[in-house]
Amino acid sequence: MTASKGIAKHWQSRGIDSIEAYTHTGTAPWKNWTAELMRGILSQPNRPTAVFAGGVAFTLGVIQAATALGLEIPRELSIIGFDDPAFDHMSPP
Repeated sequence: MTASKGIAKHWQSRGIDSIEAYTHTGTAPWKNWTAELMRGILSQPNRPTAVFAGGVAFTLGVIQAATALGLEIPRELSIIGFDDPAFDHMSPP
């Protein structure tokens, strides 16, 4: 099972049938694309308190956007990065 299918299955078990409104995918350059997307999402009044990011470039883009908006990680935003174990040691928990 892929990570995205596992996440969708978990959400469905919690009564959320569709995660399309909460799921965004993009293409290279991933970090820049993710930072731009997340600046918009995190600027909303009802912003998320946690983000799943697949891969180091996506995770760094989320961190870049949150930092630019003055959000404190993890106090105001939890970031869960996955699928890039080679880089896990480069970011503090």
